Amino acid sequence: MRNLYSSIIIISCATLINSCALLKKTSAPRQSAKVEQQDGVLESMALEREKTMDPATGTVPTERLLAAYNYANTLRHDQKKTRGPVSNITWSERGPNNVGGRTRALMYDLNDATLKTVWAGSVGGGLWKCTDITLTPPVWNKVDDFFDNLAVTSIVQHPTNRDTMYFSTGEGWGNSDATRGLGIWKSTDGGNTWAQLASTNNSSFYYTQKLVITSSGILYAATRDGVHKSTNHGTNWTKVLGNAVSGGTSDFATDVEIGADGDIYAGFNNQVWKSNNGTYGANTGNVGNWTNISPAGSYSRSELFSAPSDSNRVYAMCHVGGSPAIFRSTTGGTAWTAVTSASFCDQGTVNADFTRSQAWYDLIGAVDPNVPATIYIGGVDGLKSTDGGTTWTQITSWTGGANGGCTAPSVYVHADHHAIVFKPGSSSEILWGTDGGIFRTTNSGTSFTVKNTGYNVTQYYACAAHPTDPNYFLAGAQDNGTQKFTQAGVNATTNATGGDGAYCHIDQTNGNIQMT
Repeated sequence: MRNLYSSIIIISCATLINSCALLKKTSAPRQSAKVEQQDGVLESMALEREKTMDPATGTVPTERLLAAYNYANTLRHDQKKTRGPVSNITWSERGPNNVGGRTRALMYDLNDATLKTVWAGSVGGGLWKCTDITLTPPVWNKVDDFFDNLAVTSIVQHPTNRDTMYFSTGEGWGNSDATRGLGIWKSTDGGNTWAQLASTNNSSFYYTQKLVITSSGILYAATRDGVHKSTNHGTNWTKVLGNAVSGGTSDFATDVEIGADGDIYAGFNNQVWKSNNGTYGANTGNVGNWTNISPAGSYSRSELFSAPSDSNRVYAMCHVGGSPAIFRSTTGGTAWTAVTSASFCDQGTVNADFTRSQAWYDLIGAVDPNVPATIYIGGVDGLKSTDGGTTWTQITSWTGGANGGCTAPSVYVHADHHAIVFKPGSSSEILWGTDGGIFRTTNSGTSFTVKNTGYNVTQYYACAAHPTDPNYFLAGAQDNGTQKFTQAGVNATTNATGGDGAYCHIDQTNGNIQMT
């Protein structure tokens, strides 16, 4: 769950550097003004930013992270250098191996005819691959240690040249634990090796929310600097939609989608646009080919999802004053109908807002590949409609069921949903990306299984060591509580306390005194 009134610090050096640029939170509610008597997390982050920023620009030069990494490797391997890594220090991973982390990117690998291979991208743990998602437990393999420092936000694969893949970076929603990105990365060997697209190592691609690829290989990227398009596999990009382009009023693109007929839909923080050309000709999606098809009203985030089996069916969820409004179109966006607002059973109380005022942060939807009227949405919990949004059924509960003024389903999926991905062609198998990692259903949401074993992407803010037991320590994690470690090696942990873990403490004189 997002704790909107807490400030946090991240212990990963590279992540901390990236996060310091985000001290001014623009999306979440702010605390009322107060006088701090002691330095706290914000002061610590501000100090770290001051130490790591470039005095010439006044910013933290995250775009130089890759160059710094390569230079460090040069020093490490060049025996002629007098400086190298500190000696006599050995690091061992401690996991845990049973707790996931915030996941916004999921993709079935079309190179696998069985469609068991899945790629996953975490906003605090990099890029991972599982060659058989059906296993219990699954086996996850990290692709590259460097990617741990990147926020992976979207993954796509060329539909015909399937060895070509791309992933985007930079979580741009305004949460204070977000990491600035390093553009878009590309693989031409099925994901074995990756290289940054030099054309995206700039401020236009610091925060890329969504990446899509057409049947002919044209790329579209929704960024904080508008929608960008590449017709040459990422070598060059053209900004095709945004402020001062086609009458746009904002640069903050929140989503981009491809309709069943090839039409391109783009969501902004206050508008929805469409490019009417399914042939991907020379002018497809170029400046001047966009039409404003925004639903009525004022809103600050637009999440779009179109029906793979019906080019006229498209849905839009729009963040309105903290709560989402949901719209349906059966005319390809030329006309919209407001559908029933989705409520859910929130710990025994009916809440009319299934995102609990967090639509700026957790808002996602998807359409059944074969049934245009069957849709799934995620906020705090997951819901399903089989009539195009007229009625809703709650299908998951982060509390595992609750009784009171309402009854929630006893189907556990971690709170705060960010990705819903169908197995290609299937109406029953769906992957769900959440603050607590990856979940999978094979029966259209009737039940889910956790797929986090070995998917070590938990985002930690702080830890505390026991004074006498080297295998005992506490660690506070984003939306995964404060975890208690008691065994050597990479093992499962237990939840000492829940919610958003942050600072924790173990008294160094009396180890029985502990705080989370």
